[in-house]
Amino acid sequence: MDYADLLQPKIQEFILKNTSSDPHRLLLKHREICGVDIREIVSQILSRKKAQHKLPDWYAAEQVLWPPLLSMEQCSSETAARLKSGIAQGKSLIDLTGGAGVDTYYLSQEFSKVHYIERNKDLAQLTAHNFRILEASHIQCHNVDAEVFLSQLKEQQDWIYLDPARRDKSDTDKKVYHLSDCEPDINKMLPELLDKAKNILLKTAPLLDIDSVTSTLKQVSKVYVIALQNECKEVLYHLSRTTESEPELISIHVPKKGAVQEFRFLRSEEKKLSPSDYHFPLTYLFEPNSALLKAGAFKSIAERFSLHKLHRHSHLYTSETYREGFPGRAFRIEQTLRYHKKDIRKALPSGKANITIRNFPVSVQDIRKKTGLKEGGDDYLFATTLHDGQKAILHCIKMD
Repeated sequence: MDYADLLQPKIQEFILKNTSSDPHRLLLKHREICGVDIREIVSQILSRKKAQHKLPDWYAAEQVLWPPLLSMEQCSSETAARLKSGIAQGKSLIDLTGGAGVDTYYLSQEFSKVHYIERNKDLAQLTAHNFRILEASHIQCHNVDAEVFLSQLKEQQDWIYLDPARRDKSDTDKKVYHLSDCEPDINKMLPELLDKAKNILLKTAPLLDIDSVTSTLKQVSKVYVIALQNECKEVLYHLSRTTESEPELISIHVPKKGAVQEFRFLRSEEKKLSPSDYHFPLTYLFEPNSALLKAGAFKSIAERFSLHKLHRHSHLYTSETYREGFPGRAFRIEQTLRYHKKDIRKALPSGKANITIRNFPVSVQDIRKKTGLKEGGDDYLFATTLHDGQKAILHCIKMD
């Protein structure tokens, strides 16, 4: 299909008008509009709707064309892409796995010369159009395999960016646990990558084990674990030619409200620390954000903020005094309850609570079924196990 057909004024007007329409009704009502298959137009509507909150800058621009919904779901959000532009800066950048171009676009704002590489012809054509619409004229687009482009590259680059995809793209539900499951093969390409660029920024899914990746690649200088609204989204590995020491681990969490939470540590420091000082619940409860948990700073966070841990496997911390700047959520503990319906309902006359499970043998749904508690309200319950093996329900109020 020629994507230029989608730019016809009547089609663009239809897309804007039907952003909130039921796509199934549109498919039943229309076969084509201005000679364009309604399925292509509905695809644009669905992807544009996905972009409303994920890519607000692009959503607000006129005549942006949208990739298929799967590409929209897999691409970085504007927030995550902007974080990358705070990591990589210089004169020249190559994005070897361009895709929908979101990372390329935001990274390009820190570079004067950028190459976008994408082997899928349709996606490369669509993205090149979007770069023109977004006035990113310094991005040069190339419809070619990453390996081919790299082999023909003569000039030294400041940065090369890669976001390898899973090899078996037909199975969209398949989880990826190893770099060897992805393409292009970063292990095979690494010597050539480091020969042609001073720095490499590699993006992986959170499921990949960080220590396994750093052990395999060797040249990692920094690891960034990115979480948005307490959902771990991606892990970034900064590789460079001059790496001599162990990589620094940096967890970055962007909450819905408030300042960005950042925590830095070394794996060797984490391993050297003594086991956490366990204690029964005190006045305050602290729950680390998902980026910090993925990074594995379990003892470092306790040491840095002078906290006690409730249990080795609970990853909940407590203190008699409030700790300003803790990278996660903080609560005041109102009372420690037994896992008994009568005790819990007595403590919550409103019949509502936000429930979290940490190292507890039953699910949130089981607790709601047993107690009859509804979701919501200002009360928080943490169902967890204490260091003596006791099962407990911590009734808390969230700190601002």
